[in-house]
Amino acid sequence: PSPAVSCNEGDAPVLIDAAATIAESDSADFDGGVLEVSFVGGSTPNDILGIRNQGTAAGEIGTNGSNVTFGGVTIGTFNGGNAGAPLPIAFNANSIPAAAQALLRNVVFENTAPTPSPNPRVVTAFVTDGDGGISSGATKQLFLEYAVTFGSGSTDGSSAIAVDDQGIVYVTGAFHETMDVDPGPGVANLVSAGSADIFVVSYDAFGNYRWGQRFGSSRSQNSFAIAVDSAGVVNVGGAFAGTVDFDPGSGTSSLTSVTNQSNGFLLELDSSGNFVSVLDVGGIPLDIAIDGTG
Repeated sequence: PSPAVSCNEGDAPVLIDAAATIAESDSADFDGGVLEVSFVGGSTPNDILGIRNQGTAAGEIGTNGSNVTFGGVTIGTFNGGNAGAPLPIAFNANSIPAAAQALLRNVVFENTAPTPSPNPRVVTAFVTDGDGGISSGATKQLFLEYAVTFGSGSTDGSSAIAVDDQGIVYVTGAFHETMDVDPGPGVANLVSAGSADIFVVSYDAFGNYRWGQRFGSSRSQNSFAIAVDSAGVVNVGGAFAGTVDFDPGSGTSSLTSVTNQSNGFLLELDSSGNFVSVLDVGGIPLDIAIDGTG
């Protein structure tokens, strides 16, 4: 397989292989042949295969309806490519090897889902020359990455991120005012207690909101480190001031800092965001390391 391609959620169509090669040794063209690009693994109904429309200048691939051109001259027709379906292009007598190669280099991938599956897609391509010959084919892996944004109308910031073995993401930092931490159509507001509060938020491997928690008082707090162990326990470290209840549930587990100073804390939550334990550690932890025993 050729090197993998990475693309981000919401990207415009991306080229699958801009350096692909096609050679024809026994004919001057691919008349009657077909170039077919298709998914052989990981595809979803929101995956699309298409052709980049560069234009009609010399050496450029263009599209006009179902026709595909090379340097403004029609070299074949195409259909399909939507909803994970194959993309076949039927060549005519104008499909010289340079045109076929340029076409393959301009096949693109796009995903239209609001939160695409991050599973790798495997794409294969093969070509027939119209004279009975068929290529050995080539494969390409595509990896999708996502990004989520959230914040209030004030100054907010993420300070650390951790990812567990299932791809679940945990983020921590500080925020002011009211912040919606659900990047989807839902609303999951966290409301500060009056100054900078700590947040811990989790998203699944697809970027969907799982849960969010806040911790604070009328004074400023912050977190600087997060790590998750093999059992899914989320460890958060940072600084707190005043009296802060670190149990986001119905219970209470409060720590009180030294007057007019900030103390360090080490908080444990389970993988669902429920309170496990908290320690006043005096000095402020800027990083967390977890050994093999947790």
